[in-house]
Amino acid sequence: NWSYMISAPAGYTWDSTSLQQNGIWGLFWETKLGKYIPQKHNMFINPVMKGNGYPSDLESLIKWDIDYYKENTPGLIVEYYKDIVLGDKKKAKAYIYNDKNRNYYSISAYVCEKNASFVFVLVDRSIEDRKKHEKAFEELLSSFIYMNKE
Repeated sequence: NWSYMISAPAGYTWDSTSLQQNGIWGLFWETKLGKYIPQKHNMFINPVMKGNGYPSDLESLIKWDIDYYKENTPGLIVEYYKDIVLGDKKKAKAYIYNDKNRNYYSISAYVCEKNASFVFVLVDRSIEDRKKHEKAFEELLSSFIYMNKE
């Protein structure tokens, strides 16, 4: 009863198979790499149908996700980043995740719609690389449009 549209940013490949077993049908990696390399920069979207105990509103979704990662990642620092405008002019709330212990620097942006929630993630191995890829991440989100069957 819902779907979404999204486009790969310029210079990226949309990969719907590499992380499919993890529920990730929208993986985006830099085309110049020639293939998905887990240890390199990538972006992905994780859509989840509401219900079955999954958080039903935006603030609960954000808290649930942050609490999970803080509990499982000692030393993780999470802070609000900014709102990012989507393709339908709605906004996603974005947070920065810094894990110096594992050299894992990411941004997660959260959207909660009527029948589904979405987490968009940018992953990098340094703060500098993350900053370099923020424009592509915002381009990815600016192409996102949620559609409800109604």
